[in-house]
Amino acid sequence: WFVPAIRELITLFDFKDDYALLARSLKPAISEDDARLAIQVLSRFHFIERNSDGLWVQTHRALRSGCPEHRAALVKYHCDMLDKASRAVQRWKKDRRFVAGMTAGVSRTCFRMILAEAEKFKNRVATLVHNDSKSDTVMQIALQIFPVAATPTSEFGSEKEIVK
Repeated sequence: WFVPAIRELITLFDFKDDYALLARSLKPAISEDDARLAIQVLSRFHFIERNSDGLWVQTHRALRSGCPEHRAALVKYHCDMLDKASRAVQRWKKDRRFVAGMTAGVSRTCFRMILAEAEKFKNRVATLVHNDSKSDTVMQIALQIFPVAATPTSEFGSEKEIVK
């Protein structure tokens, strides 16, 4: 979970290769060794590099997922972040986080419309983030939409929907 967070965090301040400081900057904090490992992984896979001033910078401003070969890693990442979200509800006061939800009956048509709206929202947030020149915090931004119950005739009512 912390590797993408560190990728974003290094753009916010020069940690001067103080891996203990970098580790303490995460919420919750990680070990100095994990912070050093994250920088090594990010560098090895060319997600970050040193610029001419010796500062760590991102090689690309935004990354997109979706490569089928990385599905297992992406599922693990999302599970880890859902766990972090669960803990954040308890850790952070309401003015420092946003959690909202509803349980609602929907048709397949309505579900598709909700997904389209969620995609529009995600793209709008990406634009806002891209244009933000005064970042000082790394936020995990998530919206969860998933079935919690289905009628026997619903396509969500079958076991074939479960990813193993």
